[in-house]
Amino acid sequence: MSKALPIRNSFFYSSVKYFSFLLLLLSQLGFSQEKESSWKNHYFSSEVLFGKTAPSNEFFPSLSMQTGLSLGLGKNHLESKSEWAYRLNYPKTGIRLGINDMGNRDVLGYQFSLIPYVELPLFPNKKNPLSMMIGLGSSYFTKKFDEENNSLNHAVSTNLSWAFDLFFYYPILQSPRTNLRLGLGYSHRSNGHKKLPNNGYNSFLGSVNANFKFHKEERSSETVTHPNFKASQNYYLMLETGWGENSLALSFNEPKNVFALRLGVGKKINNTFRIGAGVFYHFYQHYYDYIRNDESLVQGGEEFESLKKHPTLNASAFGVFISGEMMFLNHVGFALQLGANLHKPAYGIEWRHTQGWANTPREIPEGWVLGEYNTKYKLKKLITSKIGAKYYLTSLAKNPTQNFYISASINANLGQADFNEFGLGYIYNFKG
Repeated sequence: MSKALPIRNSFFYSSVKYFSFLLLLLSQLGFSQEKESSWKNHYFSSEVLFGKTAPSNEFFPSLSMQTGLSLGLGKNHLESKSEWAYRLNYPKTGIRLGINDMGNRDVLGYQFSLIPYVELPLFPNKKNPLSMMIGLGSSYFTKKFDEENNSLNHAVSTNLSWAFDLFFYYPILQSPRTNLRLGLGYSHRSNGHKKLPNNGYNSFLGSVNANFKFHKEERSSETVTHPNFKASQNYYLMLETGWGENSLALSFNEPKNVFALRLGVGKKINNTFRIGAGVFYHFYQHYYDYIRNDESLVQGGEEFESLKKHPTLNASAFGVFISGEMMFLNHVGFALQLGANLHKPAYGIEWRHTQGWANTPREIPEGWVLGEYNTKYKLKKLITSKIGAKYYLTSLAKNPTQNFYISASINANLGQADFNEFGLGYIYNFKG
């Protein structure tokens, strides 16, 4: 029997577990670093939310309307002298704390969330511009899946989860100190496949949002002047390592290591955006242990017996990716990645266990119906994605030749969570 690779001590594990929250909180502290920062540019926000959560599984409990309330602190960067603010049409940044009644208190309970965000004006030249808010943070649920006491809720099986919000806002009433808006958006919650089941919450919400400025906006004869930045481009080289965790199936539901390595090249545009491409390598401890421990589907005469010839290689995935990143607050990047697996043979084991009859046991009985290889399987095996946040150690305003960053992200198979990841990266910028 093979042993898992050395796993974390409790202190290190706890630190990484909450890293996504800490990273995103640090990004918001960044708005106090700018020279023009003053409380006159800050505002207090409040929002009332209402909507519906889509059923996460068969036999999902009946739901009433989801309702919620959030309070927050934000900053308007209209007076910023930084290039990122200029390129993004002087957005808002902030952090908000929310509580939501999920629509069934006995089964789904309450959600508490802490979400840093950036809000971008979509049509800045309009009198009442529509804006888009992107938020990425963490949520805590008071109810989770439990086989004996809460078996109807397959949405989350851990109290802590990732939280992603995408909202659009339209102002309906504005004054020198108040901005009242209507909002419409989408909310997703997932634990990143750390523990199963993890079908996630997908909610579609409307809202009434009000921002209250700390200081009355006064008209001045002086016009705020902004720097006129010249267009710039330069190429970069990226090296990134990552450590994460995931589960394989309900019968293999303890989190185990996933290791990642990526090499990429790309172009940085106007010191605010990155587009790139590269190659990646992932190693899954769960796949490796399944093969080495001679579990059901790799035993003699079974479908995946051949994987035992090269267990390390067959417990791996490698492929290619393209990526995009938006940088703000001179230290923070919001990154998206889309890729294709060129090699991931053990994913079939996971699919067989999780997509057939429910609760497939570790030792699979003869005649048990397993997951069927269909178009959905082919797409999920092929397409990989990643979304997350980075914190650059050196200010991007200095346009350094070399930079390091730390990151927190969630990897997915065609939108279905694959593993959570904590990363360390290196950037080398070729000067133009």
